[in-house]
Amino acid sequence: MIVDEIEVIRRCQQGDHTAFASLMEGYQSYAFALAVRLLCHEEDALDVVQETFIRVWKHIPSFDPRRKFSTWLYTIATNLCMDRLRQRARMRRYAADDASEAIESAAARENLEVQQCNADLIRRLKFLAARLTETQRLVFTLRDLQELSIREVADITGLSRASVKVHTSLARKRLRHYLTTEELETG
Repeated sequence: MIVDEIEVIRRCQQGDHTAFASLMEGYQSYAFALAVRLLCHEEDALDVVQETFIRVWKHIPSFDPRRKFSTWLYTIATNLCMDRLRQRARMRRYAADDASEAIESAAARENLEVQQCNADLIRRLKFLAARLTETQRLVFTLRDLQELSIREVADITGLSRASVKVHTSLARKRLRHYLTTEELETG
């Protein structure tokens, strides 16, 4: 968080590149953490963060300073992550039409992506979160991993607060079930 964020944003809106660099520095790690948790792939996350800040710079003149900047930034980053996930899904469907060698190669790359996740529990949760619906995974990531409020998650995703609560509850319930089932199978 930047000390006098409103003043920095006002300067950015006037085209001040130094102020924008300060804004980027203050939020880059948050945007990256969100992107890597949603995408489970560092290179894709870096690309999304870069595109996020390009869009922020492009659209900051129209930003309403009465809104919370972090929510606006997270909305942009989340939308770009979801676009990237949909793009991956299309690519996997296309690859499925190719020879089995291409499918095995894609599976090996995905396995490497999973191995790049940090801690063992987070890696397991991300793997299990892949079984969640897209909306449940998004809400779980924003709410539980990024520790955003229900209001912020609703603002970012465009879902109602009630829907955020329901999806969060369902995601947690499914993940508990997956973890319990996994423990029983390995125990």
